[in-house]
Order: sequence, then structure tokens, then C-alpha cells
Amino acid sequence: MGWLYHLVMPPKSNSSLAISVLFSIFITSAAAQQSPGDPLRVLLQANDKFGARLLQQAHSEAPDKNLVVAPLSLTILLGAIQTYSVSDKTRQEFDQLFGWGEYPDIRIQSRMILAALDDKPRPTPKFRGIPEQVEPETLWIENRLLYRSPKTGLPLLDPRFVASAPTNFGLQLVSTGDKNPSATDLIGRRERVGSLPSVSPLDQVWFSSGIHMRQTWEELFMESRPTPGEFRLESGQKRTVLRIDSELRKLPHLKNEKLESVALPCGRVQLILVVPAPNLKVQELEQFLVAHPDALDGMTTSRYGWVTLPQFDTKTSTHLESALKAMGISSIFQSLDGVTRTESFQGRIPSQVTIPAAESKVTDVAQTIDFGVDKHGIHADAETLIGAVPGGILSTPDPFNVLIDRPFLFFVRETTTNALVFAGALMDPGNAAPLKEERPRSFHSITHPLE
Repeated sequence: MGWLYHLVMPPKSNSSLAISVLFSIFITSAAAQQSPGDPLRVLLQANDKFGARLLQQAHSEAPDKNLVVAPLSLTILLGAIQTYSVSDKTRQEFDQLFGWGEYPDIRIQSRMILAALDDKPRPTPKFRGIPEQVEPETLWIENRLLYRSPKTGLPLLDPRFVASAPTNFGLQLVSTGDKNPSATDLIGRRERVGSLPSVSPLDQVWFSSGIHMRQTWEELFMESRPTPGEFRLESGQKRTVLRIDSELRKLPHLKNEKLESVALPCGRVQLILVVPAPNLKVQELEQFLVAHPDALDGMTTSRYGWVTLPQFDTKTSTHLESALKAMGISSIFQSLDGVTRTESFQGRIPSQVTIPAAESKVTDVAQTIDFGVDKHGIHADAETLIGAVPGGILSTPDPFNVLIDRPFLFFVRETTTNALVFAGALMDPGNAAPLKEERPRSFHSITHPLE
């Protein structure tokens, strides 16, 4: 989506500069191997398009509820499936959804994105007002593929997938032996794990992706003291929420007859807030942004202003199978060829019989996301599981004020790669209790999937 590529980027920290240098090295290395046309940009634009459509489609199933989706995790996991698929139908469906071609080579681009999003915790900048218990800044993604593989059984995964997917898509392969994958298996192999969505206990393969983010505002909201304010729901009801006011700052801003939007720098990401015009509902705004991917291009212009924003902390757990099917993806729910074996397997001993290929299909696509905004910054933990079983701009010089007092959309973009990491709709902050002013932020420890 073009509108996500024209925002003014905030100054980078030393850590971000180091990542940018690494990113430039990747780009230089990839240039000799990729055809002209900026393939990384193609992948990122496809992720933008997918993220907007996924939010719109999934939110249409429960339009009065809060929802957050993590499109980047699914772009990488589904990209891995398409890369190794031998099904023409699967390739055509994915091309129609992402627009990156029926036979895309996105391996280098995926490695570049994964390398950039590998920012493990570092000391939090000690600006005024940041309490000691606030977690260190971090932004990282980890992918795993857990699969059942009995010692006396047959190989479930395709050898070509096994040889390539860990390097190109960060899918660290984990055998769970004679039992199906479980939350315990994933927790034992990741440094930190958020709340997992529930999936079928029959699934023998888990594509797992975890995104974890802690970013601070620096001084944008540090002097703000949360105060009670009004938030109007689309139903006409009113909520009392805790609101924070930013400093007067030059910010990318746009207001027209359809929407008002502003981009807030927060460490290595930007929080892009989009409020529908008073005569529009959030669902209509979602449809508008999908139909007009350049709708926010005017945000190249920065103006002095401030933002009044409700603090919120929300958890959403969503199954996305029906949304993906409505978006044109059906074949992976019938056959997951190319990841699991698609051809016969000959035993090691010549006299052994040839064993038929393992049939498999996707049964679950689910995300659970904890997302919050307070005076210190943004925190988010996202867990994605794909389960499978065998078988017009304002021109006035006056400062603007964006008052977020009704349902709105938000997007989080990583600034080094421009990757869209989160997309969400906040319909009712009263359904997610406002954060206490000095509440510490921490990962959620779990021992079983969320019921």
C-alpha cells in the first residue's frame, strides 16, 4: 500500500544505524542476484496490501469488537508455503492475494526482513519519567516449525523444504517425537512466548511465528499525566478513559473528508492513527483504505501539532481461516504439498516397498495479540500459529490537534524496513481496562493454549 511508504522517518538511534548498515549490506548482496524492480519493495507492498485486507475482512466478522492482526508473520509463513508448493492452484491463489507473481523468489527479501527484526532487549533510554520496571526496548521475530516425527515412522516433511526453509524463512525445525506439537514444546524452545491461540489437538505440524515489541516514545508523551476523558462508541455509548497528551511536535498529518491521520514516532517504529470522518464508521474506513491504497500519501507533509490519545491495553485472539478463504485462499486447506512429502518415499533397504506420499492440509490459522499504548510507549506480543494435519491536506499554519475520542484504526510500521508489523481497530477501550500509570510491562508466561 503506497500510503505506508511516504511517512517521514524519525532519527535513528545508534542501534538502528547499525541495523541500517547491516540492512544495506543485505541489499548490496542481493542486488547481483535479483532482477531489477526492487524486489524487497514488492514484498513489503504485498505485506501492506495483505495487512489492510486481512484487517478489513477479519473485522467484518465482528465489527463491534477490538481486533489486532500481525500481517508480517503470516506473509513470511505463507510465503514459505508458496515458495515450496508444487500446486499451480496454490501459486495462483497466493499471487492474486499478494501480487508478487506465481513463482516468486522471496527468499533473500525474507532473510533481510528477519535480520532487521532481530533486535533483542537492550537498556531502555533513561528519559525523564520512565520507571525502572518498564521493560527494555526490543523488536524481534522468531519462527519455528514443530512437527511430529516418530522414530519408527516415515518422514513427514519434504526434504527440499527441510534443507531450505530454516535459512530462508527462519523456520527453525523442531521434532516433537511421537506426540503432536503443544504449547510446552514451543515454550521450551523460545526465549519468550506470549499467549498462544488455541488450535486443534490433532494438528501434527505447527508453523509458529512470535513477534515481541517494546518501544518508548522518548519524550513525546513523557510529561503527560493521564487524565479522565470521554470516548464515544459507534453505538452512541460513552466511556470514560485515561487520556494522554503529546508534546507540541512536527508530525506527519493528514485531514480530509474521509479521515484524519497522524504518525507518531516511537523508537524503531511509528504508530499511525487513522480516525474516520464523523459521518463514517470504522468498517467503512477499512473498506476505503483497501480500495484506495494511496489514501494517506499526503502524510509526507509534517506540521506542528499534538495528539490526545486514550491509553489502552487489549488482547485479541482470532481464527483467520474464514477470512483467508474469503480473500481467495482455499487450496492450502485441501493440500499442503511441497512442505510435506508430495512424492513416494523409498525405504533405505532396496527390498522395502515404496511408501505413498503423505497427504496434509492446513486446519488452523490463528493469532493471539496483546497490544497496549501508554505514556511510556508501545508494547506488543503476537503469536501466530498455522496448524496442519497429514492428510486533501490542511494548509493552515495553525497547529493541529488530533483528538482520538471515538473508534479508530492503527498501524505499526518498523522504520528500518518499512514493514507493516501490526494493524488494528480499537472500537471500545472500555472493553480493555486502561493501563495503570506505572504498571510494569511483561511477557505472559503460559503452559497451555488460550481457551
